[in-house]
Amino acid sequence: MFKLIVLITLLIPQFSFAGYRDASLIFGHGTRGNVNKFGRMVVHLVEAGNYYASIPLIKEYMTSTGGANLTPELDMALDEIILNVGVRQFELLPVEILSRSNSPSVNYILAKKFFRIGKYKKALKYIRGMNDKHSMAPFARLLEGSAYSILGLQRKSIDMFKRCIAVTDDSLGQTSDKLQVRQLLVTKDECLIGIARAHFAAKRYERSNLTYLDLPKSSFVWPDILFEEAWNSYYRKNYNRTLGKLVTYSAPVLDHIFNPEIHILEALSYMELCLYGDAKKVVDSFYKRYLKRNQRIAKFIKSNGRDYNFYYKLGRLATKGPIKGNRLLNRFMKSIVHGATYNDLIESLMTGRHEFSELKKLKRTPFNTFLLKNTLDSLKVQKKLVGSYVRRRLVVTHLQVKKAFQQMSYIKLEVLARRKADLFRYTEEPGERKRGDVKFISRNEKQYFWTFNGEFWVDELGDYVFALGNECR
Repeated sequence: MFKLIVLITLLIPQFSFAGYRDASLIFGHGTRGNVNKFGRMVVHLVEAGNYYASIPLIKEYMTSTGGANLTPELDMALDEIILNVGVRQFELLPVEILSRSNSPSVNYILAKKFFRIGKYKKALKYIRGMNDKHSMAPFARLLEGSAYSILGLQRKSIDMFKRCIAVTDDSLGQTSDKLQVRQLLVTKDECLIGIARAHFAAKRYERSNLTYLDLPKSSFVWPDILFEEAWNSYYRKNYNRTLGKLVTYSAPVLDHIFNPEIHILEALSYMELCLYGDAKKVVDSFYKRYLKRNQRIAKFIKSNGRDYNFYYKLGRLATKGPIKGNRLLNRFMKSIVHGATYNDLIESLMTGRHEFSELKKLKRTPFNTFLLKNTLDSLKVQKKLVGSYVRRRLVVTHLQVKKAFQQMSYIKLEVLARRKADLFRYTEEPGERKRGDVKFISRNEKQYFWTFNGEFWVDELGDYVFALGNECR
């Protein structure tokens, strides 16, 4: 036994051998007919760092016991599994099983499950009671604040998002794990954004704008949120600021961002300035660039059905470089694989693969073989989750582009209805009219003018503003 201890310690120094040994002793010569063994084994396997090997066991335990309350030790083990693997593996369990437990971790899983299908009141029912000291609390408070906001309860939403930031700060002071730190930082930023969105929903546009400015440009989510800032400027009728925000997406460093609404908002802003020629150019360009390519993407999705393994491979291929063929598909995929959710799913998968490779180094015993099979089964599920996510994002983005064509058609018709004569009057002949003037820009004492020559500097991203005069009469 001493030799075995030395072997395992050398091969997997990041694991706790004590946990591995204790789980092995419980395993004995098999687990058939004694589901209680599963719960006890999970506690020790989590201590050993075998998160993926634990997943089938705790799922089987919860299913076989009818979703009965987890013991405090097993509940803590589930927390650790979720923090290292994610919640999606457990969202696959039926509601009738999950709903029989009062475990905070299981309640969080239920809340996520209901939130995803738009049942926000039910999500709140399961998430409200979680203690702020619980390891899932930062994510629970974000979910709770988001549900309140969607339900139109903006004051409650803002209070919850502020509470989320405080709880997340506490959690950040208690971990040094890189994956968990990144998840917590993203959660904190999402809660800050939630406050800005709640102010926006309540039509407090100035307060919303000031809150958005609190989000640092170094944030993982900042590039996507820039678009929301542009909408805020639009509702404040600062169309030059809106156009300036949107032009930031032309910077090479942000070429992984794809959002068809960027073009819609750009066209709307030109239209509100009565620059009808510019609005028409945006609409025509959108149709030319995306119409036929988006139709090919519809056929592509249909032809591959729900082959999640294919979409998993497509995602991995997209991380290595441009995909040949449909340029729009390449834009879609680049946007997907740069997202936080995709990267969390992949990082979790890599954690599981590492566990599997370390287990393979050990002496092959019935217990080791049992863990290898469990880990492999969990990895297969995780790959399907990745493939499912990639496919779902492709479908959603395709439909967003399809819907954008309808909105672009409306803009085109609206331009004709408002000023058909101006549409034909406008040309870009030299000297016909001045396209920009600093007198059209509003600024404060902390802002200054700098000529933009098509060069994007990182510290200037998001701060551009156009200087176009309003030509409405």
